[in-house]
Amino acid sequence: MKFKTISALLVCTSLLLSGCGYVRNTYVSDQDIKEKTAFALDVPVEHITIIDKDPGLSDIKYTVQIKGQTKTKQCYFTTILATDSQAVCAGTSNPLTK
Repeated sequence: MKFKTISALLVCTSLLLSGCGYVRNTYVSDQDIKEKTAFALDVPVEHITIIDKDPGLSDIKYTVQIKGQTKTKQCYFTTILATDSQAVCAGTSNPLTK
């Protein structure tokens, strides 16, 4: 009986946190996304254009175009409750190899 209670509590907590992350995703503005991406890619905010956005339960995946570049970047960040992670983008250059 105690196992069922603990299991039910864990499932409810997981659903609650996932739901809060999803609700938070609906309130994240494009400007917030651009600012996170500009910081991650070390470019000015005004050079970022969001091409595609796919909000999930606890993350937002999106594609951006950087002004003056032909390639797009795939990025994401996670959300839970009122906290967001920093943006992570694929294909960013490594400053140690420059």
